[in-house]
Amino acid sequence: MLLNENMFERTFRMSAESFSHLLWKVTPALTVSEQQSSNSSGEAPVSPSIMLMTALRYLAEGSYLNIRRTVGISAPSYYRVIDLTMGAILAFKELQITFPNSDSEKGVVMEAFKNISSGGVISGCIGCVDGWLCRIKTPTLADAGEIGVARYYSGHYACPGINVQAVCDAHCRFIAFEASFPGSINDAHAFRDTAFTHAVFSHPDNG
Repeated sequence: MLLNENMFERTFRMSAESFSHLLWKVTPALTVSEQQSSNSSGEAPVSPSIMLMTALRYLAEGSYLNIRRTVGISAPSYYRVIDLTMGAILAFKELQITFPNSDSEKGVVMEAFKNISSGGVISGCIGCVDGWLCRIKTPTLADAGEIGVARYYSGHYACPGINVQAVCDAHCRFIAFEASFPGSINDAHAFRDTAFTHAVFSHPDNG
Protein backbone atom coordinates (compact mmCIF):
# COMPACT_ATOMS: atom_id res chain seq x y z
CA MET A 1 0.00 0.00 0.00
CA LEU A 2 2.86 2.39 0.81
CA LEU A 3 4.29 1.82 -2.66
CA ASN A 4 0.92 2.52 -4.29
CA GLU A 5 0.60 5.77 -2.34
CA ASN A 6 4.21 6.78 -3.01
CA MET A 7 4.72 6.89 0.76
CA PHE A 8 7.45 4.27 1.15
CA GLU A 9 10.39 6.66 0.97
CA ARG A 10 8.70 9.18 3.23
CA THR A 11 7.93 6.45 5.77
CA PHE A 12 11.31 4.71 5.84
CA ARG A 13 13.62 7.49 4.56
CA MET A 14 14.84 5.30 1.69
CA SER A 15 13.55 3.91 -1.58
CA ALA A 16 11.95 0.48 -1.79
CA GLU A 17 14.94 -0.63 -3.85
CA SER A 18 17.40 0.51 -1.17
CA PHE A 19 15.28 -1.17 1.51
CA SER A 20 15.34 -4.47 -0.39
CA HIS A 21 19.11 -4.23 -0.83
CA LEU A 22 19.69 -3.49 2.86
CA LEU A 23 17.29 -6.27 3.88
CA TRP A 24 19.17 -8.75 1.69
CA LYS A 25 22.46 -7.74 3.33
CA VAL A 26 21.34 -7.94 6.97
CA THR A 27 18.88 -10.86 6.79
CA PRO A 28 21.46 -13.58 7.65
CA ALA A 29 22.57 -11.77 10.82
CA LEU A 30 19.01 -10.85 11.82
CA THR A 31 17.72 -14.39 11.34
CA VAL A 32 20.36 -15.90 13.63
CA SER A 33 20.20 -13.14 16.26
CA GLU A 34 16.40 -13.06 16.42
CA GLN A 35 16.08 -16.84 16.67
CA GLN A 36 18.57 -16.97 19.54
CA SER A 37 16.92 -14.03 21.30
CA SER A 38 13.38 -15.34 20.90
CA ASN A 39 14.44 -18.75 22.22
CA SER A 40 15.76 -17.17 25.41
CA SER A 41 12.90 -14.68 25.83
CA GLY A 42 10.04 -16.97 24.88
CA GLU A 43 8.70 -14.38 22.42
CA ALA A 44 7.75 -15.48 18.92
CA PRO A 45 10.48 -14.65 16.35
CA VAL A 46 9.95 -11.59 14.16
CA SER A 47 10.74 -11.70 10.44
CA PRO A 48 13.82 -9.78 9.20
CA SER A 49 11.65 -7.49 7.04
CA ILE A 50 9.50 -6.47 10.02
CA MET A 51 12.63 -6.00 12.11
CA LEU A 52 14.15 -3.66 9.54
CA MET A 53 10.90 -1.73 9.06
CA THR A 54 10.63 -1.27 12.82
CA ALA A 55 14.20 0.00 13.17
CA LEU A 56 13.92 2.39 10.22
CA ARG A 57 10.70 3.90 11.55
CA TYR A 58 12.38 4.28 14.93
CA LEU A 59 15.29 6.13 13.29
CA ALA A 60 12.81 8.29 11.38
CA GLU A 61 11.34 9.39 14.73
CA GLY A 62 8.20 7.33 14.41
CA SER A 63 5.92 7.05 17.44
CA TYR A 64 6.63 4.05 19.65
CA LEU A 65 2.94 3.19 19.89
CA ASN A 66 2.27 3.75 16.19
CA ILE A 67 5.20 1.54 15.17
CA ARG A 68 4.11 -1.28 17.45
CA ARG A 69 0.53 -1.00 16.25
CA THR A 70 1.60 -0.99 12.59
CA VAL A 71 3.95 -3.98 12.70
CA GLY A 72 2.02 -5.89 15.36
CA ILE A 73 4.71 -6.72 17.92
CA SER A 74 4.77 -6.64 21.72
CA ALA A 75 6.65 -4.08 23.78
CA PRO A 76 9.43 -6.56 24.73
CA SER A 77 9.78 -7.57 21.08
CA TYR A 78 9.92 -3.93 20.01
CA TYR A 79 12.96 -3.13 22.13
CA ARG A 80 14.62 -6.43 21.27
CA VAL A 81 14.09 -5.81 17.55
CA ILE A 82 15.54 -2.29 17.72
CA ASP A 83 18.64 -3.53 19.54
CA LEU A 84 19.27 -6.51 17.26
CA THR A 85 18.64 -4.63 14.03
CA MET A 86 20.82 -1.67 14.93
CA GLY A 87 23.56 -4.10 15.93
CA ALA A 88 23.34 -5.88 12.57
CA ILE A 89 23.47 -2.61 10.64
CA LEU A 90 26.40 -1.22 12.63
CA ALA A 91 28.36 -4.45 12.18
CA PHE A 92 27.91 -4.39 8.40
CA LYS A 93 31.29 -3.36 6.96
CA GLU A 94 29.85 -1.95 3.74
CA LEU A 95 27.97 0.66 5.78
CA GLN A 96 30.90 1.76 7.94
CA ILE A 97 31.50 5.52 7.93
CA THR A 98 35.02 6.15 6.64
CA PHE A 99 36.76 9.45 5.97
CA PRO A 100 38.98 9.78 2.87
CA ASN A 101 42.45 9.94 4.41
CA SER A 102 44.83 9.10 1.58
CA ASP A 103 45.48 11.48 -1.32
CA SER A 104 43.94 9.01 -3.75
CA GLU A 105 40.76 8.69 -1.65
CA LYS A 106 40.47 12.46 -1.34
CA GLY A 107 41.01 12.78 -5.08
CA VAL A 108 38.04 10.50 -5.80
CA VAL A 109 35.77 12.55 -3.53
CA MET A 110 36.95 15.88 -4.98
CA GLU A 111 36.36 14.63 -8.51
CA ALA A 112 32.81 13.61 -7.59
CA PHE A 113 32.02 17.11 -6.25
CA LYS A 114 33.53 18.65 -9.37
CA ASN A 115 31.41 16.44 -11.61
CA ILE A 116 28.10 17.34 -9.96
CA SER A 117 28.81 21.08 -9.89
CA SER A 118 27.80 23.43 -12.68
CA GLY A 119 30.73 23.69 -15.07
CA GLY A 120 32.95 21.88 -12.57
CA VAL A 121 33.32 25.04 -10.48
CA ILE A 122 33.64 23.12 -7.19
CA SER A 123 37.25 22.03 -6.85
CA GLY A 124 39.27 20.81 -3.89
CA CYS A 125 36.15 19.86 -1.90
CA ILE A 126 36.26 16.64 0.10
CA GLY A 127 33.06 17.07 2.09
CA CYS A 128 30.04 19.17 3.05
CA VAL A 129 29.75 19.80 6.77
CA ASP A 130 26.79 20.86 8.86
CA GLY A 131 25.91 21.00 12.52
CA TRP A 132 22.82 19.64 14.26
CA LEU A 133 21.60 19.87 17.82
CA CYS A 134 20.55 16.47 19.14
CA ARG A 135 17.97 17.26 21.80
CA ILE A 136 18.39 15.38 25.07
CA LYS A 137 16.91 15.32 28.54
CA THR A 138 18.72 17.55 31.01
CA PRO A 139 21.69 15.47 32.17
CA THR A 140 22.23 14.73 35.83
CA LEU A 141 25.19 16.21 37.65
CA ALA A 142 26.87 12.82 37.51
CA ASP A 143 26.30 12.43 33.77
CA ALA A 144 27.43 15.98 32.98
CA GLY A 145 30.64 15.53 34.95
CA GLU A 146 33.27 18.25 34.63
CA ILE A 147 31.47 19.81 31.66
CA GLY A 148 28.59 20.86 33.88
CA VAL A 149 24.84 20.67 33.31
CA ALA A 150 24.52 24.31 32.20
CA ARG A 151 26.83 23.86 29.19
CA TYR A 152 24.48 21.33 27.65
CA TYR A 153 21.79 24.00 27.33
CA SER A 154 21.51 25.64 23.89
CA GLY A 155 20.33 29.22 24.14
CA HIS A 156 19.59 29.27 20.40
CA TYR A 157 17.24 26.28 20.51
CA ALA A 158 16.16 26.84 24.13
CA CYS A 159 16.71 23.22 25.15
CA PRO A 160 19.47 20.89 26.33
CA GLY A 161 21.33 18.98 23.65
CA ILE A 162 24.54 17.74 22.08
CA ASN A 163 26.21 19.53 19.17
CA VAL A 164 26.73 17.02 16.36
CA GLN A 165 29.04 17.78 13.43
CA ALA A 166 28.63 15.62 10.31
CA VAL A 167 30.27 15.50 6.88
CA CYS A 168 28.90 13.95 3.68
CA ASP A 169 30.41 13.31 0.25
CA ALA A 170 29.05 14.26 -3.18
CA HIS A 171 26.62 11.32 -3.05
CA CYS A 172 25.15 12.49 0.30
CA ARG A 173 26.82 9.61 2.13
CA PHE A 174 28.12 10.36 5.61
CA ILE A 175 31.91 10.11 5.76
CA ALA A 176 32.50 11.53 9.26
CA PHE A 177 30.67 12.71 12.34
CA GLU A 178 31.40 13.72 15.90
CA ALA A 179 29.05 14.13 18.83
CA SER A 180 31.41 15.30 21.57
CA PHE A 181 30.25 18.83 22.32
CA PRO A 182 27.60 20.18 24.70
CA GLY A 183 24.73 22.18 23.21
CA SER A 184 26.09 25.57 24.26
CA ILE A 185 29.04 25.18 21.85
CA ASN A 186 28.42 26.85 18.48
CA ASP A 187 29.06 25.09 15.18
CA ALA A 188 32.22 27.02 14.30
CA HIS A 189 33.86 26.15 17.62
CA ALA A 190 32.74 22.52 17.44
CA PHE A 191 33.94 22.06 13.86
CA ARG A 192 37.34 23.57 14.66
CA ASP A 193 37.88 21.03 17.44
CA THR A 194 36.68 17.87 15.67
CA ALA A 195 39.08 15.06 14.87
CA PHE A 196 38.19 15.17 11.18
CA THR A 197 39.00 18.89 10.90
CA HIS A 198 42.69 18.02 11.15
CA ALA A 199 42.27 15.51 8.32
CA VAL A 200 40.47 18.10 6.18
CA PHE A 201 43.07 20.82 6.57
CA SER A 202 46.00 18.46 6.26
CA HIS A 203 45.27 18.40 2.52
CA PRO A 204 47.51 20.83 0.57
CA ASP A 205 44.48 22.47 -1.05
CA ASN A 206 42.68 22.84 2.29
CA GLY A 207 39.62 21.22 0.68
